[in-house]
Amino acid sequence: FFLWLREYHRGHELRMHVDRVATHVFSVIVNLDQQGIDSDWTLDVINFDGTRNSVVMRPNTMLFYQSAKLIHGRPKPLNGTLYANAFCHYRPLDWPYEYGAGDILYRREHDRKVPVVDYKVPFMS
Repeated sequence: FFLWLREYHRGHELRMHVDRVATHVFSVIVNLDQQGIDSDWTLDVINFDGTRNSVVMRPNTMLFYQSAKLIHGRPKPLNGTLYANAFCHYRPLDWPYEYGAGDILYRREHDRKVPVVDYKVPFMS
C-alpha cells in the first residue's frame, strides 16, 4: 500500500480520472483538516451505473472506494484556504498487474508478462 498526505489550497482542482490499476485497486481518503472553507469541495465519483455522486467530506471522515475503476475528481476550484487529506492505496499481494517501460500495463502469467490493453480516460468536467 501507499500512504501520503496532500494539501490543497484556494483555486486547486483535481481533474476527473481513474487511478493506476497496478497499485491502486482500493483507496481510502481521510480528510484531516479544512480551514477557511467558504463552500463544500465535493469529490465527484461516477458510479458503476454511470450516475455522478458528489461526496462531501468533513475532518476525521474517510471514504473507501475502487479508485482504479471509478472515475473521480474534484473538478470545481477549492473555495477555501486549506483542505488536507491522507491517502492510502492498496493492491493484493498476488495482484498480477504491473507497469513496465513506456508506462505499459502488463499482466504476469506464469513466467512471462503479457501487455494489457490500457486506455486513457477522456477529460470529463
